[in-house]
Amino acid sequence: MKIKRSWKIILTVVILALIILVIILLIRFIPKPPEEKVTYARIALSEATSSKADTYSKRLYREAKALYDSAMINWQEENKRFIYFRNFEKVAGFAELSARKAEQASKISKNNVLDLHVYLKQKADKLNAIAEQIDKRYASYPLSAEVWKRISKGRMLLKESEVAYKKGQYAQAKIKIAE
Repeated sequence: MKIKRSWKIILTVVILALIILVIILLIRFIPKPPEEKVTYARIALSEATSSKADTYSKRLYREAKALYDSAMINWQEENKRFIYFRNFEKVAGFAELSARKAEQASKISKNNVLDLHVYLKQKADKLNAIAEQIDKRYASYPLSAEVWKRISKGRMLLKESEVAYKKGQYAQAKIKIAE
């Protein structure tokens, strides 16, 4: 009797060990989603947005955003599949590309803002000098009302450009200066 009982205990322990081993193996072989890569891509996109890449590096920013959206869509599609058949390689690839493009967009945006800042300052100074020259040379000339109207409009656009420049709206300031 003792032998039968000890075999039952041994058999029960072996079966429990096998069940635990199978459960551990099943859990271990579940594909892990690329959460870190997607999070990094999201942070890179956020930084690109804060550096105004959506304005000053539109193409790269749109590409980065589209790649991030593709990663999220692929992740949702993979989650619809049976847990052991999921493959997150595309998701990881899209997320990595998105992060790279977002970082590039951020760098380019910062460079463009700096270049535009310098350009607008120089252009505004030059246009202010021209406005002073017009005042000195042509103030006493009998110019037509149309010419004075155009000069006034030019001064107004220059002032609007300077206001936009001071607010950090460089794209709008560039448009006003060009006009």
